[in-house]
Amino acid sequence: MPALEATPRPLSSYGQRALRGERLTDILVIDHHGHFGMEPDGMTLEAEVADVIRELDFNGVSRAVAFYFGPDYQDGNDLILRAMEMHPDRVLGYATVVMSSPGDAMHELERCRRAGMVGLKLHSFYERERFAGDRYKPVWAFCEEHRWPVIIHGMDETLPRNYPKTVFITAHGIQGAATPSSIRMLQECPNYYWCTSATMCAMGAIERAVEAAGAHKLIFGSDFPGNNLATRLGSILAARISDDAVRAILGGNIARILSLTPRKEFPR
Repeated sequence: MPALEATPRPLSSYGQRALRGERLTDILVIDHHGHFGMEPDGMTLEAEVADVIRELDFNGVSRAVAFYFGPDYQDGNDLILRAMEMHPDRVLGYATVVMSSPGDAMHELERCRRAGMVGLKLHSFYERERFAGDRYKPVWAFCEEHRWPVIIHGMDETLPRNYPKTVFITAHGIQGAATPSSIRMLQECPNYYWCTSATMCAMGAIERAVEAAGAHKLIFGSDFPGNNLATRLGSILAARISDDAVRAILGGNIARILSLTPRKEFPR
Protein backbone atom coordinates (compact mmCIF):
# COMPACT_ATOMS: atom_id res chain seq x y z
CA MET A 1 0.00 0.00 0.00
CA PRO A 2 1.40 3.41 -0.90
CA ALA A 3 2.42 5.55 2.06
CA LEU A 4 1.04 9.04 2.55
CA GLU A 5 3.39 11.86 1.64
CA ALA A 6 5.55 13.14 4.48
CA THR A 7 4.48 16.67 3.52
CA PRO A 8 0.90 16.27 2.30
CA ARG A 9 -0.38 18.26 -0.61
CA PRO A 10 -2.74 21.16 0.18
CA LEU A 11 -6.49 20.82 0.26
CA SER A 12 -8.35 21.10 -3.00
CA SER A 13 -9.83 24.51 -3.78
CA TYR A 14 -13.22 23.05 -2.83
CA GLY A 15 -11.89 21.96 0.54
CA GLN A 16 -10.37 25.38 1.16
CA ARG A 17 -13.62 27.11 0.28
CA ALA A 18 -15.59 24.73 2.51
CA LEU A 19 -13.27 25.64 5.40
CA ARG A 20 -14.21 29.27 4.83
CA GLY A 21 -17.86 28.31 5.16
CA GLU A 22 -18.75 28.67 1.49
CA ARG A 23 -21.66 26.68 0.09
CA LEU A 24 -20.32 24.95 -3.02
CA THR A 25 -22.70 25.65 -5.88
CA ASP A 26 -20.38 25.00 -8.83
CA ILE A 27 -19.78 21.26 -8.42
CA LEU A 28 -22.10 18.35 -9.09
CA VAL A 29 -22.67 16.31 -5.92
CA ILE A 30 -24.69 13.09 -5.99
CA ASP A 31 -25.14 11.09 -2.79
CA HIS A 32 -25.05 7.49 -3.98
CA HIS A 33 -25.91 5.75 -0.70
CA GLY A 34 -29.08 6.49 1.25
CA HIS A 35 -32.16 4.82 2.67
CA PHE A 36 -35.81 5.56 3.29
CA GLY A 37 -37.94 3.61 5.73
CA MET A 38 -35.42 3.64 8.60
CA GLU A 39 -36.82 6.50 10.66
CA PRO A 40 -38.73 5.92 13.95
CA ASP A 41 -42.22 4.44 13.85
CA GLY A 42 -44.87 7.09 13.46
CA MET A 43 -42.86 9.27 11.08
CA THR A 44 -44.50 9.40 7.68
CA LEU A 45 -42.55 8.80 4.49
CA GLU A 46 -43.52 12.31 3.40
CA ALA A 47 -41.86 13.79 6.48
CA GLU A 48 -38.82 11.55 6.11
CA VAL A 49 -38.30 12.50 2.46
CA ALA A 50 -38.82 16.19 3.26
CA ASP A 51 -36.07 15.97 5.91
CA VAL A 52 -33.67 14.42 3.41
CA ILE A 53 -34.45 17.01 0.73
CA ARG A 54 -33.72 19.79 3.23
CA GLU A 55 -30.35 18.15 3.99
CA LEU A 56 -29.57 17.82 0.29
CA ASP A 57 -30.36 21.50 -0.24
CA PHE A 58 -28.37 22.64 2.80
CA ASN A 59 -25.29 20.70 1.69
CA GLY A 60 -25.51 21.50 -2.03
CA VAL A 61 -26.31 17.93 -3.10
CA SER A 62 -28.16 17.68 -6.41
CA ARG A 63 -29.49 14.15 -6.23
CA ALA A 64 -29.61 11.15 -3.93
CA VAL A 65 -29.67 7.45 -4.74
CA ALA A 66 -31.91 5.62 -2.28
CA PHE A 67 -32.72 1.97 -1.61
CA TYR A 68 -34.49 -0.07 1.00
CA PHE A 69 -32.78 -1.86 3.87
CA GLY A 70 -34.66 -5.00 4.88
CA PRO A 71 -35.88 -8.46 3.81
CA ASP A 72 -39.44 -7.42 2.82
CA TYR A 73 -38.12 -6.24 -0.50
CA GLN A 74 -41.37 -5.74 -2.42
CA ASP A 75 -42.83 -3.39 0.18
CA GLY A 76 -39.44 -1.71 0.44
CA ASN A 77 -39.23 -1.13 -3.29
CA ASP A 78 -42.73 0.35 -3.21
CA LEU A 79 -41.56 2.77 -0.53
CA ILE A 80 -38.59 3.89 -2.65
CA LEU A 81 -40.85 4.30 -5.69
CA ARG A 82 -43.13 6.57 -3.65
CA ALA A 83 -40.12 8.70 -2.66
CA MET A 84 -39.13 8.92 -6.32
CA GLU A 85 -42.62 10.09 -7.24
CA MET A 86 -42.48 12.83 -4.62
CA HIS A 87 -39.20 14.24 -5.98
CA PRO A 88 -38.45 12.80 -9.43
CA ASP A 89 -35.75 15.43 -10.00
CA ARG A 90 -33.93 14.62 -6.76
CA VAL A 91 -34.37 10.93 -5.86
CA LEU A 92 -32.97 8.05 -7.92
CA GLY A 93 -34.08 4.60 -6.84
CA TYR A 94 -32.28 1.26 -6.77
CA ALA A 95 -34.29 -1.94 -6.47
CA THR A 96 -33.51 -4.63 -3.93
CA VAL A 97 -34.37 -8.33 -4.00
CA VAL A 98 -33.75 -11.34 -1.76
CA MET A 99 -33.66 -14.52 -3.83
CA SER A 100 -34.15 -16.76 -0.80
CA SER A 101 -37.32 -14.92 0.29
CA PRO A 102 -40.83 -15.60 -1.07
CA GLY A 103 -41.81 -13.93 -4.33
CA ASP A 104 -40.67 -13.76 -7.93
CA ALA A 105 -37.49 -11.71 -7.68
CA MET A 106 -36.96 -11.46 -11.44
CA HIS A 107 -40.50 -10.20 -11.93
CA GLU A 108 -39.83 -7.67 -9.18
CA LEU A 109 -36.68 -6.40 -10.92
CA GLU A 110 -38.58 -5.89 -14.16
CA ARG A 111 -41.40 -4.13 -12.31
CA CYS A 112 -38.92 -1.76 -10.68
CA ARG A 113 -37.11 -1.09 -13.95
CA ARG A 114 -40.35 -0.20 -15.72
CA ALA A 115 -41.21 2.11 -12.83
CA GLY A 116 -37.96 4.04 -13.30
CA MET A 117 -35.39 2.49 -10.99
CA VAL A 118 -31.84 2.52 -12.32
CA GLY A 119 -29.76 0.03 -10.30
CA LEU A 120 -29.67 -2.83 -7.81
CA LYS A 121 -28.84 -3.00 -4.10
CA LEU A 122 -28.05 -6.32 -2.36
CA HIS A 123 -27.26 -7.08 1.26
CA SER A 124 -25.81 -10.38 2.47
CA PHE A 125 -27.34 -9.89 5.93
CA TYR A 126 -30.77 -10.86 4.60
CA GLU A 127 -29.73 -13.35 1.94
CA ARG A 128 -29.10 -17.08 2.33
CA GLU A 129 -28.16 -17.54 -1.32
CA ARG A 130 -24.62 -16.89 -2.54
CA PHE A 131 -24.38 -13.88 -4.83
CA ALA A 132 -22.00 -15.92 -7.01
CA GLY A 133 -24.31 -18.95 -6.97
CA ASP A 134 -26.56 -20.29 -9.71
CA ARG A 135 -29.74 -18.66 -8.42
CA TYR A 136 -28.24 -15.24 -8.98
CA LYS A 137 -27.16 -15.84 -12.58
CA PRO A 138 -30.45 -14.43 -14.00
CA VAL A 139 -29.96 -11.34 -11.84
CA TRP A 140 -26.53 -10.70 -13.32
CA ALA A 141 -27.87 -11.25 -16.83
CA PHE A 142 -30.62 -8.72 -16.10
CA CYS A 143 -28.13 -6.13 -14.82
CA GLU A 144 -25.90 -6.61 -17.85
CA GLU A 145 -28.81 -6.29 -20.28
CA HIS A 146 -30.13 -3.11 -18.70
CA ARG A 147 -26.77 -1.64 -17.72
CA TRP A 148 -27.68 -1.53 -14.05
CA PRO A 149 -24.90 -0.86 -11.53
CA VAL A 150 -24.95 -3.00 -8.39
CA ILE A 151 -24.05 -1.87 -4.87
CA ILE A 152 -23.47 -4.76 -2.47
CA HIS A 153 -22.92 -5.31 1.23
CA GLY A 154 -20.92 -8.52 1.34
CA MET A 155 -19.23 -8.42 -2.06
CA ASP A 156 -18.10 -11.73 -3.55
CA GLU A 157 -14.75 -10.89 -5.14
CA THR A 158 -15.42 -13.21 -8.08
CA LEU A 159 -18.36 -11.13 -9.34
CA PRO A 160 -16.52 -8.20 -11.01
CA ARG A 161 -14.23 -10.65 -12.79
CA ASN A 162 -17.02 -13.02 -13.88
CA TYR A 163 -19.35 -10.24 -15.05
CA PRO A 164 -17.05 -7.59 -16.54
CA LYS A 165 -19.83 -5.67 -18.30
CA THR A 166 -21.58 -4.84 -15.01
CA VAL A 167 -20.44 -2.15 -12.57
CA PHE A 168 -20.06 -3.47 -9.02
CA ILE A 169 -19.71 -1.16 -6.02
CA THR A 170 -18.82 -2.31 -2.53
CA ALA A 171 -20.94 -0.47 0.02
CA HIS A 172 -18.65 1.24 2.56
CA GLY A 173 -15.75 0.01 0.43
CA ILE A 174 -13.43 2.81 1.58
CA GLN A 175 -13.02 0.82 4.79
CA GLY A 176 -10.85 -1.56 2.74
CA ALA A 177 -8.18 1.09 2.17
CA ALA A 178 -5.92 -0.62 4.70
CA THR A 179 -6.36 -4.08 3.16
CA PRO A 180 -3.87 -4.93 0.38
CA SER A 181 -6.16 -7.52 -1.23
CA SER A 182 -9.00 -5.00 -1.43
CA ILE A 183 -6.72 -2.37 -2.94
CA ARG A 184 -5.45 -4.92 -5.45
CA MET A 185 -8.99 -5.76 -6.57
CA LEU A 186 -9.76 -2.05 -6.98
CA GLN A 187 -6.67 -1.70 -9.15
CA GLU A 188 -7.24 -4.79 -11.29
CA CYS A 189 -10.99 -4.71 -12.04
CA PRO A 190 -12.10 -1.83 -14.30
CA ASN A 191 -15.76 -2.44 -13.37
CA TYR A 192 -15.20 -2.44 -9.61
CA TYR A 193 -15.66 0.62 -7.37
CA TRP A 194 -15.78 1.62 -3.72
CA CYS A 195 -18.49 3.61 -2.01
CA THR A 196 -17.05 6.22 0.37
CA SER A 197 -19.82 5.93 2.98
CA ALA A 198 -18.45 4.65 6.28
CA THR A 199 -19.30 5.16 9.91
CA MET A 200 -15.57 5.63 10.46
CA CYS A 201 -13.37 6.70 7.55
CA ALA A 202 -9.77 6.26 8.67
CA MET A 203 -7.46 9.23 8.34
CA GLY A 204 -5.81 9.12 4.92
CA ALA A 205 -8.12 6.43 3.49
CA ILE A 206 -9.38 8.63 0.65
CA GLU A 207 -5.84 9.68 -0.26
CA ARG A 208 -4.58 6.08 -0.18
CA ALA A 209 -7.34 4.85 -2.47
CA VAL A 210 -6.85 7.72 -4.93
CA GLU A 211 -3.09 7.18 -4.96
CA ALA A 212 -3.40 3.43 -5.43
CA ALA A 213 -6.26 3.14 -7.92
CA GLY A 214 -7.32 6.61 -9.03
CA ALA A 215 -10.17 8.92 -8.09
CA HIS A 216 -12.29 7.42 -10.86
CA LYS A 217 -12.79 4.30 -8.68
CA LEU A 218 -14.50 6.06 -5.74
CA ILE A 219 -18.17 7.04 -5.47
CA PHE A 220 -19.48 9.40 -2.80
CA GLY A 221 -22.17 8.17 -0.44
CA SER A 222 -23.35 9.24 3.01
CA ASP A 223 -25.57 6.34 4.17
CA PHE A 224 -28.30 8.74 5.30
CA PRO A 225 -30.14 8.72 7.69
CA GLY A 226 -27.75 6.42 9.56
CA ASN A 227 -24.85 8.79 8.96
CA ASN A 228 -24.69 12.56 8.83
CA LEU A 229 -24.55 13.77 5.23
CA ALA A 230 -22.43 16.81 6.04
CA THR A 231 -19.88 14.71 7.93
CA ARG A 232 -19.48 12.25 5.09
CA LEU A 233 -19.26 15.06 2.55
CA GLY A 234 -16.58 16.59 4.75
CA SER A 235 -14.47 13.43 4.54
CA ILE A 236 -14.06 14.06 0.80
CA LEU A 237 -13.55 17.82 1.06
CA ALA A 238 -10.96 17.32 3.83
CA ALA A 239 -8.95 14.84 1.74
CA ARG A 240 -5.73 16.20 0.28
CA ILE A 241 -6.55 15.40 -3.32
CA SER A 242 -6.85 17.44 -6.50
CA ASP A 243 -9.87 19.43 -7.66
CA ASP A 244 -10.35 16.92 -10.48
CA ALA A 245 -10.39 14.07 -7.97
CA VAL A 246 -12.99 15.83 -5.79
CA ARG A 247 -15.24 16.43 -8.80
CA ALA A 248 -14.95 12.82 -9.90
CA ILE A 249 -15.71 11.33 -6.48
CA LEU A 250 -18.54 13.64 -5.48
CA GLY A 251 -20.57 13.30 -8.66
CA GLY A 252 -18.68 12.78 -11.87
CA ASN A 253 -18.12 9.04 -11.54
CA ILE A 254 -21.68 8.03 -10.75
CA ALA A 255 -23.06 10.50 -13.28
CA ARG A 256 -20.98 8.72 -15.93
CA ILE A 257 -22.02 5.25 -14.75
CA LEU A 258 -25.72 6.19 -14.75
CA SER A 259 -25.40 8.24 -17.96
CA LEU A 260 -26.62 11.38 -16.18
CA THR A 261 -25.96 14.65 -17.95
CA PRO A 262 -25.60 17.75 -15.77
CA ARG A 263 -28.56 19.88 -16.69
CA LYS A 264 -30.07 23.21 -15.74
CA GLU A 265 -32.66 21.47 -13.61
CA PHE A 266 -30.00 19.97 -11.32
CA PRO A 267 -30.60 22.00 -8.14
CA ARG A 268 -27.73 24.10 -6.88
